[in-house]
Amino acid sequence: MVKTLTGQNASLFSPDVYTHLWDTEIDRSAIRNQIVISFSNELKDHEKQNILDLKQLPKSEKHFFSISHSPVGSGFVAHKNPIGLDIEKISRTKKLSLIKRISTEDEIKLFNENWFLIWSIKESAFKRMSQSNAGLTTMSQITIKEVDFNKSKTLSARVNFENKIFMSDCYWDHQKVICVCK
Repeated sequence: MVKTLTGQNASLFSPDVYTHLWDTEIDRSAIRNQIVISFSNELKDHEKQNILDLKQLPKSEKHFFSISHSPVGSGFVAHKNPIGLDIEKISRTKKLSLIKRISTEDEIKLFNENWFLIWSIKESAFKRMSQSNAGLTTMSQITIKEVDFNKSKTLSARVNFENKIFMSDCYWDHQKVICVCK
């Protein structure tokens, strides 16, 4: 089961990833306001303005941020390096036609009946790579090389873009998936 905390910091992924989650959909402005509140002592005024500007990726000199919101949950993560977060309603990503648009048959086979996870893994990786100007234009450019189903309802995946490997960690329950790519 996904451990979510309504409006609280959760060490869901690793101790060095600041994670703030809500169990409901929160709009992007409210999420960005919470980033500014959570990191107010570390942010300069112009960084606060950048974070609050919905037309820009939220970032600061010390932190990269990634936000996600869906009907089943919302949140943000912060890290000293580029990072990506995706929170998705499982029923939306259980459509095989959607997954086939961004995946190869080999990737789908890696997941057996859990192929609905592919979307969130690739979406979190896409967000992470977008922060480092990787030249990525579509999620289908990202390939999943390896998947380790660690224990019940958790996994780590090695994702690749242009021979660079990144790690995505995911948690899911009966209604949502949460993935972070570092």
